[in-house]
Amino acid sequence: MPKSTFFNLAEDKRAPLVEALLDEFATRGYRHASLDRIARAGGVSKGSLYQYFSNKADMYQWLLTEELPRRKMAAMRGTAVASEADLFETLEAWFLAGLQLFVREPRLATLGAALMNPTLEPEIQALHQQVSGQSHAFLLGMVKEAMASGEVRPDLDADFVAVLVAKVMGSGLSETVLMRLGVDAAQLAADPELGRRLGEQDIEALVHQAAEILRRAVGTP
Repeated sequence: MPKSTFFNLAEDKRAPLVEALLDEFATRGYRHASLDRIARAGGVSKGSLYQYFSNKADMYQWLLTEELPRRKMAAMRGTAVASEADLFETLEAWFLAGLQLFVREPRLATLGAALMNPTLEPEIQALHQQVSGQSHAFLLGMVKEAMASGEVRPDLDADFVAVLVAKVMGSGLSETVLMRLGVDAAQLAADPELGRRLGEQDIEALVHQAAEILRRAVGTP
């Protein structure tokens, strides 16, 4: 986690450094991320980075466990979910907000996707496993509640349904958007304007279709 000196930075000094971290890790991944490039883009010396973070793994961990969730929650705060909404309506609302953020701020989605994939990097392997487990546990809790309330078929394996939700609503939607745009995640992260090729109605239709596929696959008749 960052040192107190990082949080004590004035916003006009801290913001460029955070953007430099986002750019570097999103476009180059953890292994190839360069502290020299981060320092130059962030407007600080390389030595100053160690006044704010212990090492590269520390930067990566903070970015993905603190800054990324903070930005996601900020994007989802305006998402209206009716109190009587079932699992599939809730998933549709949440993942729509997430996909809109992906198109608007693809660096975050690139980092999030990388975090959910297994890695052989010893410095961050445990971090990836931890976050992946937390994400699965969250969805699993939702699925079990939906089974108890009669929204999801009780004869299905709850773990499998949670994985299915993550694949369909997460990576499935993201990959479909990239195919529609004709780019890969790195290209979109490097040029977010490419995301404007896909209209809001197209995004909403895709998320609705994904939610309906899940409803028909695992929902009760």
